[in-house]
Amino acid sequence: MATTYLINDDWMDSMLMPGGTSAVAELTITIKVYLARHPARQITYNNEDGGTTTVQTQNWEGPRAASWAQDLKRVVEEGWNDKLWLVPSRDWRFDTPPVRDRNYRVPCIKCKLQIQYVGREAAHLVINCYHIDPDQFVRSSMSAPYLGSFRRCSLRGGEVFGTLDTNDIRPKRSGQISALHEFGHYIGLGHVNQQGAVRAGRGSNSTLAYGGNGHQRSDLMGAGTRIEGWHGYPWCRRLRRHLGGNQPGGTSWHYVRGSTPTWETGAGTDQVFWDVTRQQRNHVTIDYMDLYGHRTDWRQANMS
Repeated sequence: MATTYLINDDWMDSMLMPGGTSAVAELTITIKVYLARHPARQITYNNEDGGTTTVQTQNWEGPRAASWAQDLKRVVEEGWNDKLWLVPSRDWRFDTPPVRDRNYRVPCIKCKLQIQYVGREAAHLVINCYHIDPDQFVRSSMSAPYLGSFRRCSLRGGEVFGTLDTNDIRPKRSGQISALHEFGHYIGLGHVNQQGAVRAGRGSNSTLAYGGNGHQRSDLMGAGTRIEGWHGYPWCRRLRRHLGGNQPGGTSWHYVRGSTPTWETGAGTDQVFWDVTRQQRNHVTIDYMDLYGHRTDWRQANMS
């Protein structure tokens, strides 16, 4: 089966760029977004304790709306991009890579996320946006199609919805930026202790799901800011579809967190990054923590 370099779906698109001898391979997930900006109104949301809170929102002004949209795109892309890598258990080659060097070996693939604003009819995701005062709070949410949890509006052709407010692109007291957390849900990440919370008889959105210990709570998919290796799972799952059967038998893929090396001839080449990653030293930090904060070996998704 040949490699598929571009995949378009109902919920997201993705593009696999093999790169070449002077460029790293990249896998970019693209989410086509329509921002539905709501006028001034009172909205009521459910609290974690079972109560409700009502907030008075404000009208959007043209310049303010456009500026916030660009800030949202920038914050989400900068927050997720160049933090995660897919590393195979052995180097391999694309079948017919669109690069000059047909012998180019793939030691690792950089994970990237892109937000693209489109019209409502072309959107993967419609986000209800509310303009509120800096000291106000609206409970944000995001559909998670790949987790089997998503909200559709049957009156508008089955659109997938999320909810954000103007404060969701700013750090909270914990340092977390809610928009990063919510887009993590959309691409397929649950809360860091979601399984533990469910086993304990709590809900997937309970306080326990956001972390059962300090390490978990500091995770971006908990109540914190830290990017972890397991956050690369959505890209690993997507890569499986791009490659089909085009990979050596028994090859497995590890998703790891690492700082971005300098991609220059010599010290920053792909092969050097491959070697450093495998040996876990120098400029690459390998994340050994699993979902529950236990020491573990590489978190991997078998691709064979």
